[in-house]
Order: sequence, then structure tokens, then C-alpha cells
Amino acid sequence: MAALAHRDADRYIDRPDRGHFLFLVFGADHGLIYERARRLLAATTDDAVAWRDAIELSGDAIASDPLLLIDEAHSIGLFDTASRAIRVNLGAKSVLPALEMIERSPPSNSVIILIAGDLKRDAAIRKWIEKQPFAASIECAMDDARDVQRLLDAELKRANLSIEPEAREILAETLGDDRLSTRSEIEKLLLYAKDQSTVTVEQINDLLLDATAVDLDSILSAIFTGETETVAELSNKVSFADIDANRLFAAVLRYALAIHRARGEIDGGARQDESFQSLLRLVNGFKRKDSVAKELQLSRLDKTTDFITAAYDALKTSRQRNILTDERLLRLLLAMAQSTRSRAKQNRRRPGD
Repeated sequence: MAALAHRDADRYIDRPDRGHFLFLVFGADHGLIYERARRLLAATTDDAVAWRDAIELSGDAIASDPLLLIDEAHSIGLFDTASRAIRVNLGAKSVLPALEMIERSPPSNSVIILIAGDLKRDAAIRKWIEKQPFAASIECAMDDARDVQRLLDAELKRANLSIEPEAREILAETLGDDRLSTRSEIEKLLLYAKDQSTVTVEQINDLLLDATAVDLDSILSAIFTGETETVAELSNKVSFADIDANRLFAAVLRYALAIHRARGEIDGGARQDESFQSLLRLVNGFKRKDSVAKELQLSRLDKTTDFITAAYDALKTSRQRNILTDERLLRLLLAMAQSTRSRAKQNRRRPGD
């Protein structure tokens, strides 16, 4: 059994216990949950199963049918020796009956990663996981200033760059709300400064401020409410204005993370009004409450996870290879909006919704 505190988690993920096949990744930082779960998946499967290739299940679906998890965990082909990876987005219902079945009949070649929001020490699933010899819980707390500095120093060293003291102070004050967003901003900054020897205050002001000639709020709202025509129209303005597409996708990433956090809290049993108020603060949405409320209503954990994956992969590919064209940008944004639109149509067909 293992209960990894926030600061010990990364060392464990670098060299996970091979006797563990069941993991609970939880905490207040949803971006860090995503990052650590993704790393854990690669580190614990023999063939480093990609995040997108893992079997994705809903915790509430497993709660309704515990055999669902058992069937997936033991569903290995006769001649298939590859590791099988399963990731489960936990909801409000308990999956302990399914986990107790797993305890009685452990899989031989499967890794199961349970993903949850913030859990108290006495949460039933956390207490159960931390007693099992084949399981580990991994906490993902919000980064403080020291965490941000450590991450920044590691990335600066990798890029062979230094940083002005004032620039370091600005970053410490502005970053840290979410690990994935923090990493994205640091990567963007270091790419911008790659031909220099030192990261400066001017570079930070150029890149980390969200001021732009295009109404980002309108684009984000259109994506997360499924208004495909509006997405196409506003994205064309982005192209015509010659605005950095990376900045737009960084905004999409931050926005998706905020919605993912609120949806995870609500699905986990938190008060909806409190989670909504927190979301409004994160996205600065007090002037457009109705739109943000609709976005939250239409959201689902699995879909926002897909949005996060798409935005992060697009950012990473663009910054590494500089190949994110306007056409690809538009396709990605439209795919996100279309996914939301399809989900809205499904909701309207359900009686009583």
C-alpha cells in the first residue's frame, strides 16, 4: 500500500512500484491530476500505452454495474501480451463494490487509474485504496510558489536559459493556479526566448498578457456551447488579424481546465452554486453568467478531458515544430464545438432534462 503526498508523488511516478496496478489520482489541481495520470499510465504499462488508447470508463457507470470494470480489467486476448490500461473518471456514486471484486480477482496485465477531484482524508475510496498492498493514492495539491519555482528552474535548465530576478517574481505571482496551465505558459515563454540567453520582463509582458484584438470570451463561449457557425466566423478573424494561434489555444486549455474542475466537483457531490461561483472567478465570467452556466450544464468530464488533451497536444506540437496552421486550428476548434453541439441535442431528446 502507498499514500503519496503531493511532494512525494513525482519521485514515485518516475519509479512506480511494480506491485501496484490500481491508482487513485486526486486533488485540487485538475491540471496536475491530468499530467500525473498521463505520466503514470506511461510508466506502469510495459508498452507505454498512450493516454488516448486507454479504455475510458465512467465511475457512475461502474457503480451501476460493478462487473463492467471486472470485464474490462480481465478482457485480454488469447495471444495478446500488451498491457491494458483503464482510466476511470469518478463521479458521485461509490465504485467500492467493483474495487472489492478487483481485490478478490486481480487482473494479471491491467493498470487501472481512478481520477477524482479533491478528497478528504476520511473519504471512503481514499481510505480503501490506501489499505491495499496493490494500490497507491497520489495527491495533486495546488502548486505554491516553491512548486512553480522548481518547475521553472527545471525548464530553464533544460533550455539552457537564465531569467531576470524581476521576471522570476512576476512569474511566481501569476502562475500556479493549475499545473497544466503553468507548464503551458512556461513552455510558451521559453520557446519565445529560445534565441536569447535570458528571459526578460519584456518577453513575459509580450506573451503572458491576454490582451488581444479578438474577443476571446466570445470564441470560448461559442466552443463550449456548441455554436459552430460563430466559431468559424471568429476563427477567421483570428487568421485575418494574424494573431498567434498558440495564445488562443492556451486560453482554450485554461478554460477547459476550469470547466473540468467545476464539473468534477459537482459530480463528486459538491454544492453546484459554490462550484459555479468558483468557475466564474476562474474564467472571469461574472458579466456573462448565463453563458457560463450553459457551458457548465453541457459539460461532461470525459468530453472536457478530450478538450484538454486536444488543446495541450496542439500547443505542444506547434511549439516544438511550428506546424499548427490556421486550417488545423479551425478544424480543432470546430471539432470541439461540434462535440458540445451533439451533446446538447442528445440532452434535448431526453425527457425531463
